[in-house]
Amino acid sequence: MYLLNIVFLADTHCPVLGTPISGRKLGSGYDRGDIVKFKCKPGFVLKGSAIRECMENGVWNGTEAICRGIETMLANAPRGYVSGKWIDMILSSNLNAKSLLMFAVDLYYCQ
Repeated sequence: MYLLNIVFLADTHCPVLGTPISGRKLGSGYDRGDIVKFKCKPGFVLKGSAIRECMENGVWNGTEAICRGIETMLANAPRGYVSGKWIDMILSSNLNAKSLLMFAVDLYYCQ
């Protein structure tokens, strides 16, 4: 007598991921192994995972992608380190979002 085990793998789907406000979602697959990428518009910085993969258990790895405005981040900085005058100067400059953030971080740690 022979015993035959047949295993059927159910299709695994992950929940639909939303597009961050002021950002983009690249990729539209929600099956096991599919990858979705996130990017933010200029003037915004990505918080959370830029790349997420649908895992075998039907759950996305990583954390929710959120695009936060540079202005919001600077406005919430401790005033003892980044003064209102510095924030106004930073926001009125022609630096791109990454340079703005790096400049603000430098100010935060140097003052």
